[in-house]
Amino acid sequence: MVDVIENSAVQINAQFSKHLLCSSCEGRFSQNGEDHVISNTVRNNGEFRLRDALKSTERSLSNNGRSIFLGGELPPELRATAYYYFFVSILWRASVTDWPGATGVKKGCLGAKYQEMFRRYLLGEFNRLPKVSVRVHVNFDTDPDIFLTVPTHAKVIFENFKVNRYSFYMPGICFVAHVGGNLPTHKLDGISAQTSCPIFIESHLKGTELRRRLAEDVARAIPKGKLARAD
Repeated sequence: MVDVIENSAVQINAQFSKHLLCSSCEGRFSQNGEDHVISNTVRNNGEFRLRDALKSTERSLSNNGRSIFLGGELPPELRATAYYYFFVSILWRASVTDWPGATGVKKGCLGAKYQEMFRRYLLGEFNRLPKVSVRVHVNFDTDPDIFLTVPTHAKVIFENFKVNRYSFYMPGICFVAHVGGNLPTHKLDGISAQTSCPIFIESHLKGTELRRRLAEDVARAIPKGKLARAD
């Protein structure tokens, strides 16, 4: 994993970790999303179960040549809601505490209202989150990138409305959510994206703006640690 911290590129081998959850909540997060999502990202041997499963599944619609799969229409074994739950759990954990050494989102980034709503959803008190749209961009390339990024947060204009955008990469997958603001029940080719199932979108992430910005950040940064010794 390469993280850009204060204009320095640092290669790190360990995940960011912190004692935050009780064993019961750890088990809930793992069972409801984390274990399934991680096992379906790109593996070191090139295996990519999610991409392969989507390629063999009939798409819901097409947009600009890309296949789009509505989570609610996917076969149950793909467990579309697990990706939604996983994304919500990552953002909630990012918001409730500081993570020393991590860039991107900061403590309180969700705001008190949504932080509490996310908590209650994760505990099973809500079936869905209002004004939360989650999209899972799946890299259909034959050689997808194998890297991770910490979540990022930005206030953006989305369909002429001000919203909060959160995103992060996992191997072969880019998660993007639009949260809050005056976001209406927006539609993608006539289908609402605001459900407890995300929309899965065929993507070629190496050509995306987010991928380009990350590459530029790493290129501009000053190599330190193992990266500095790589030459």
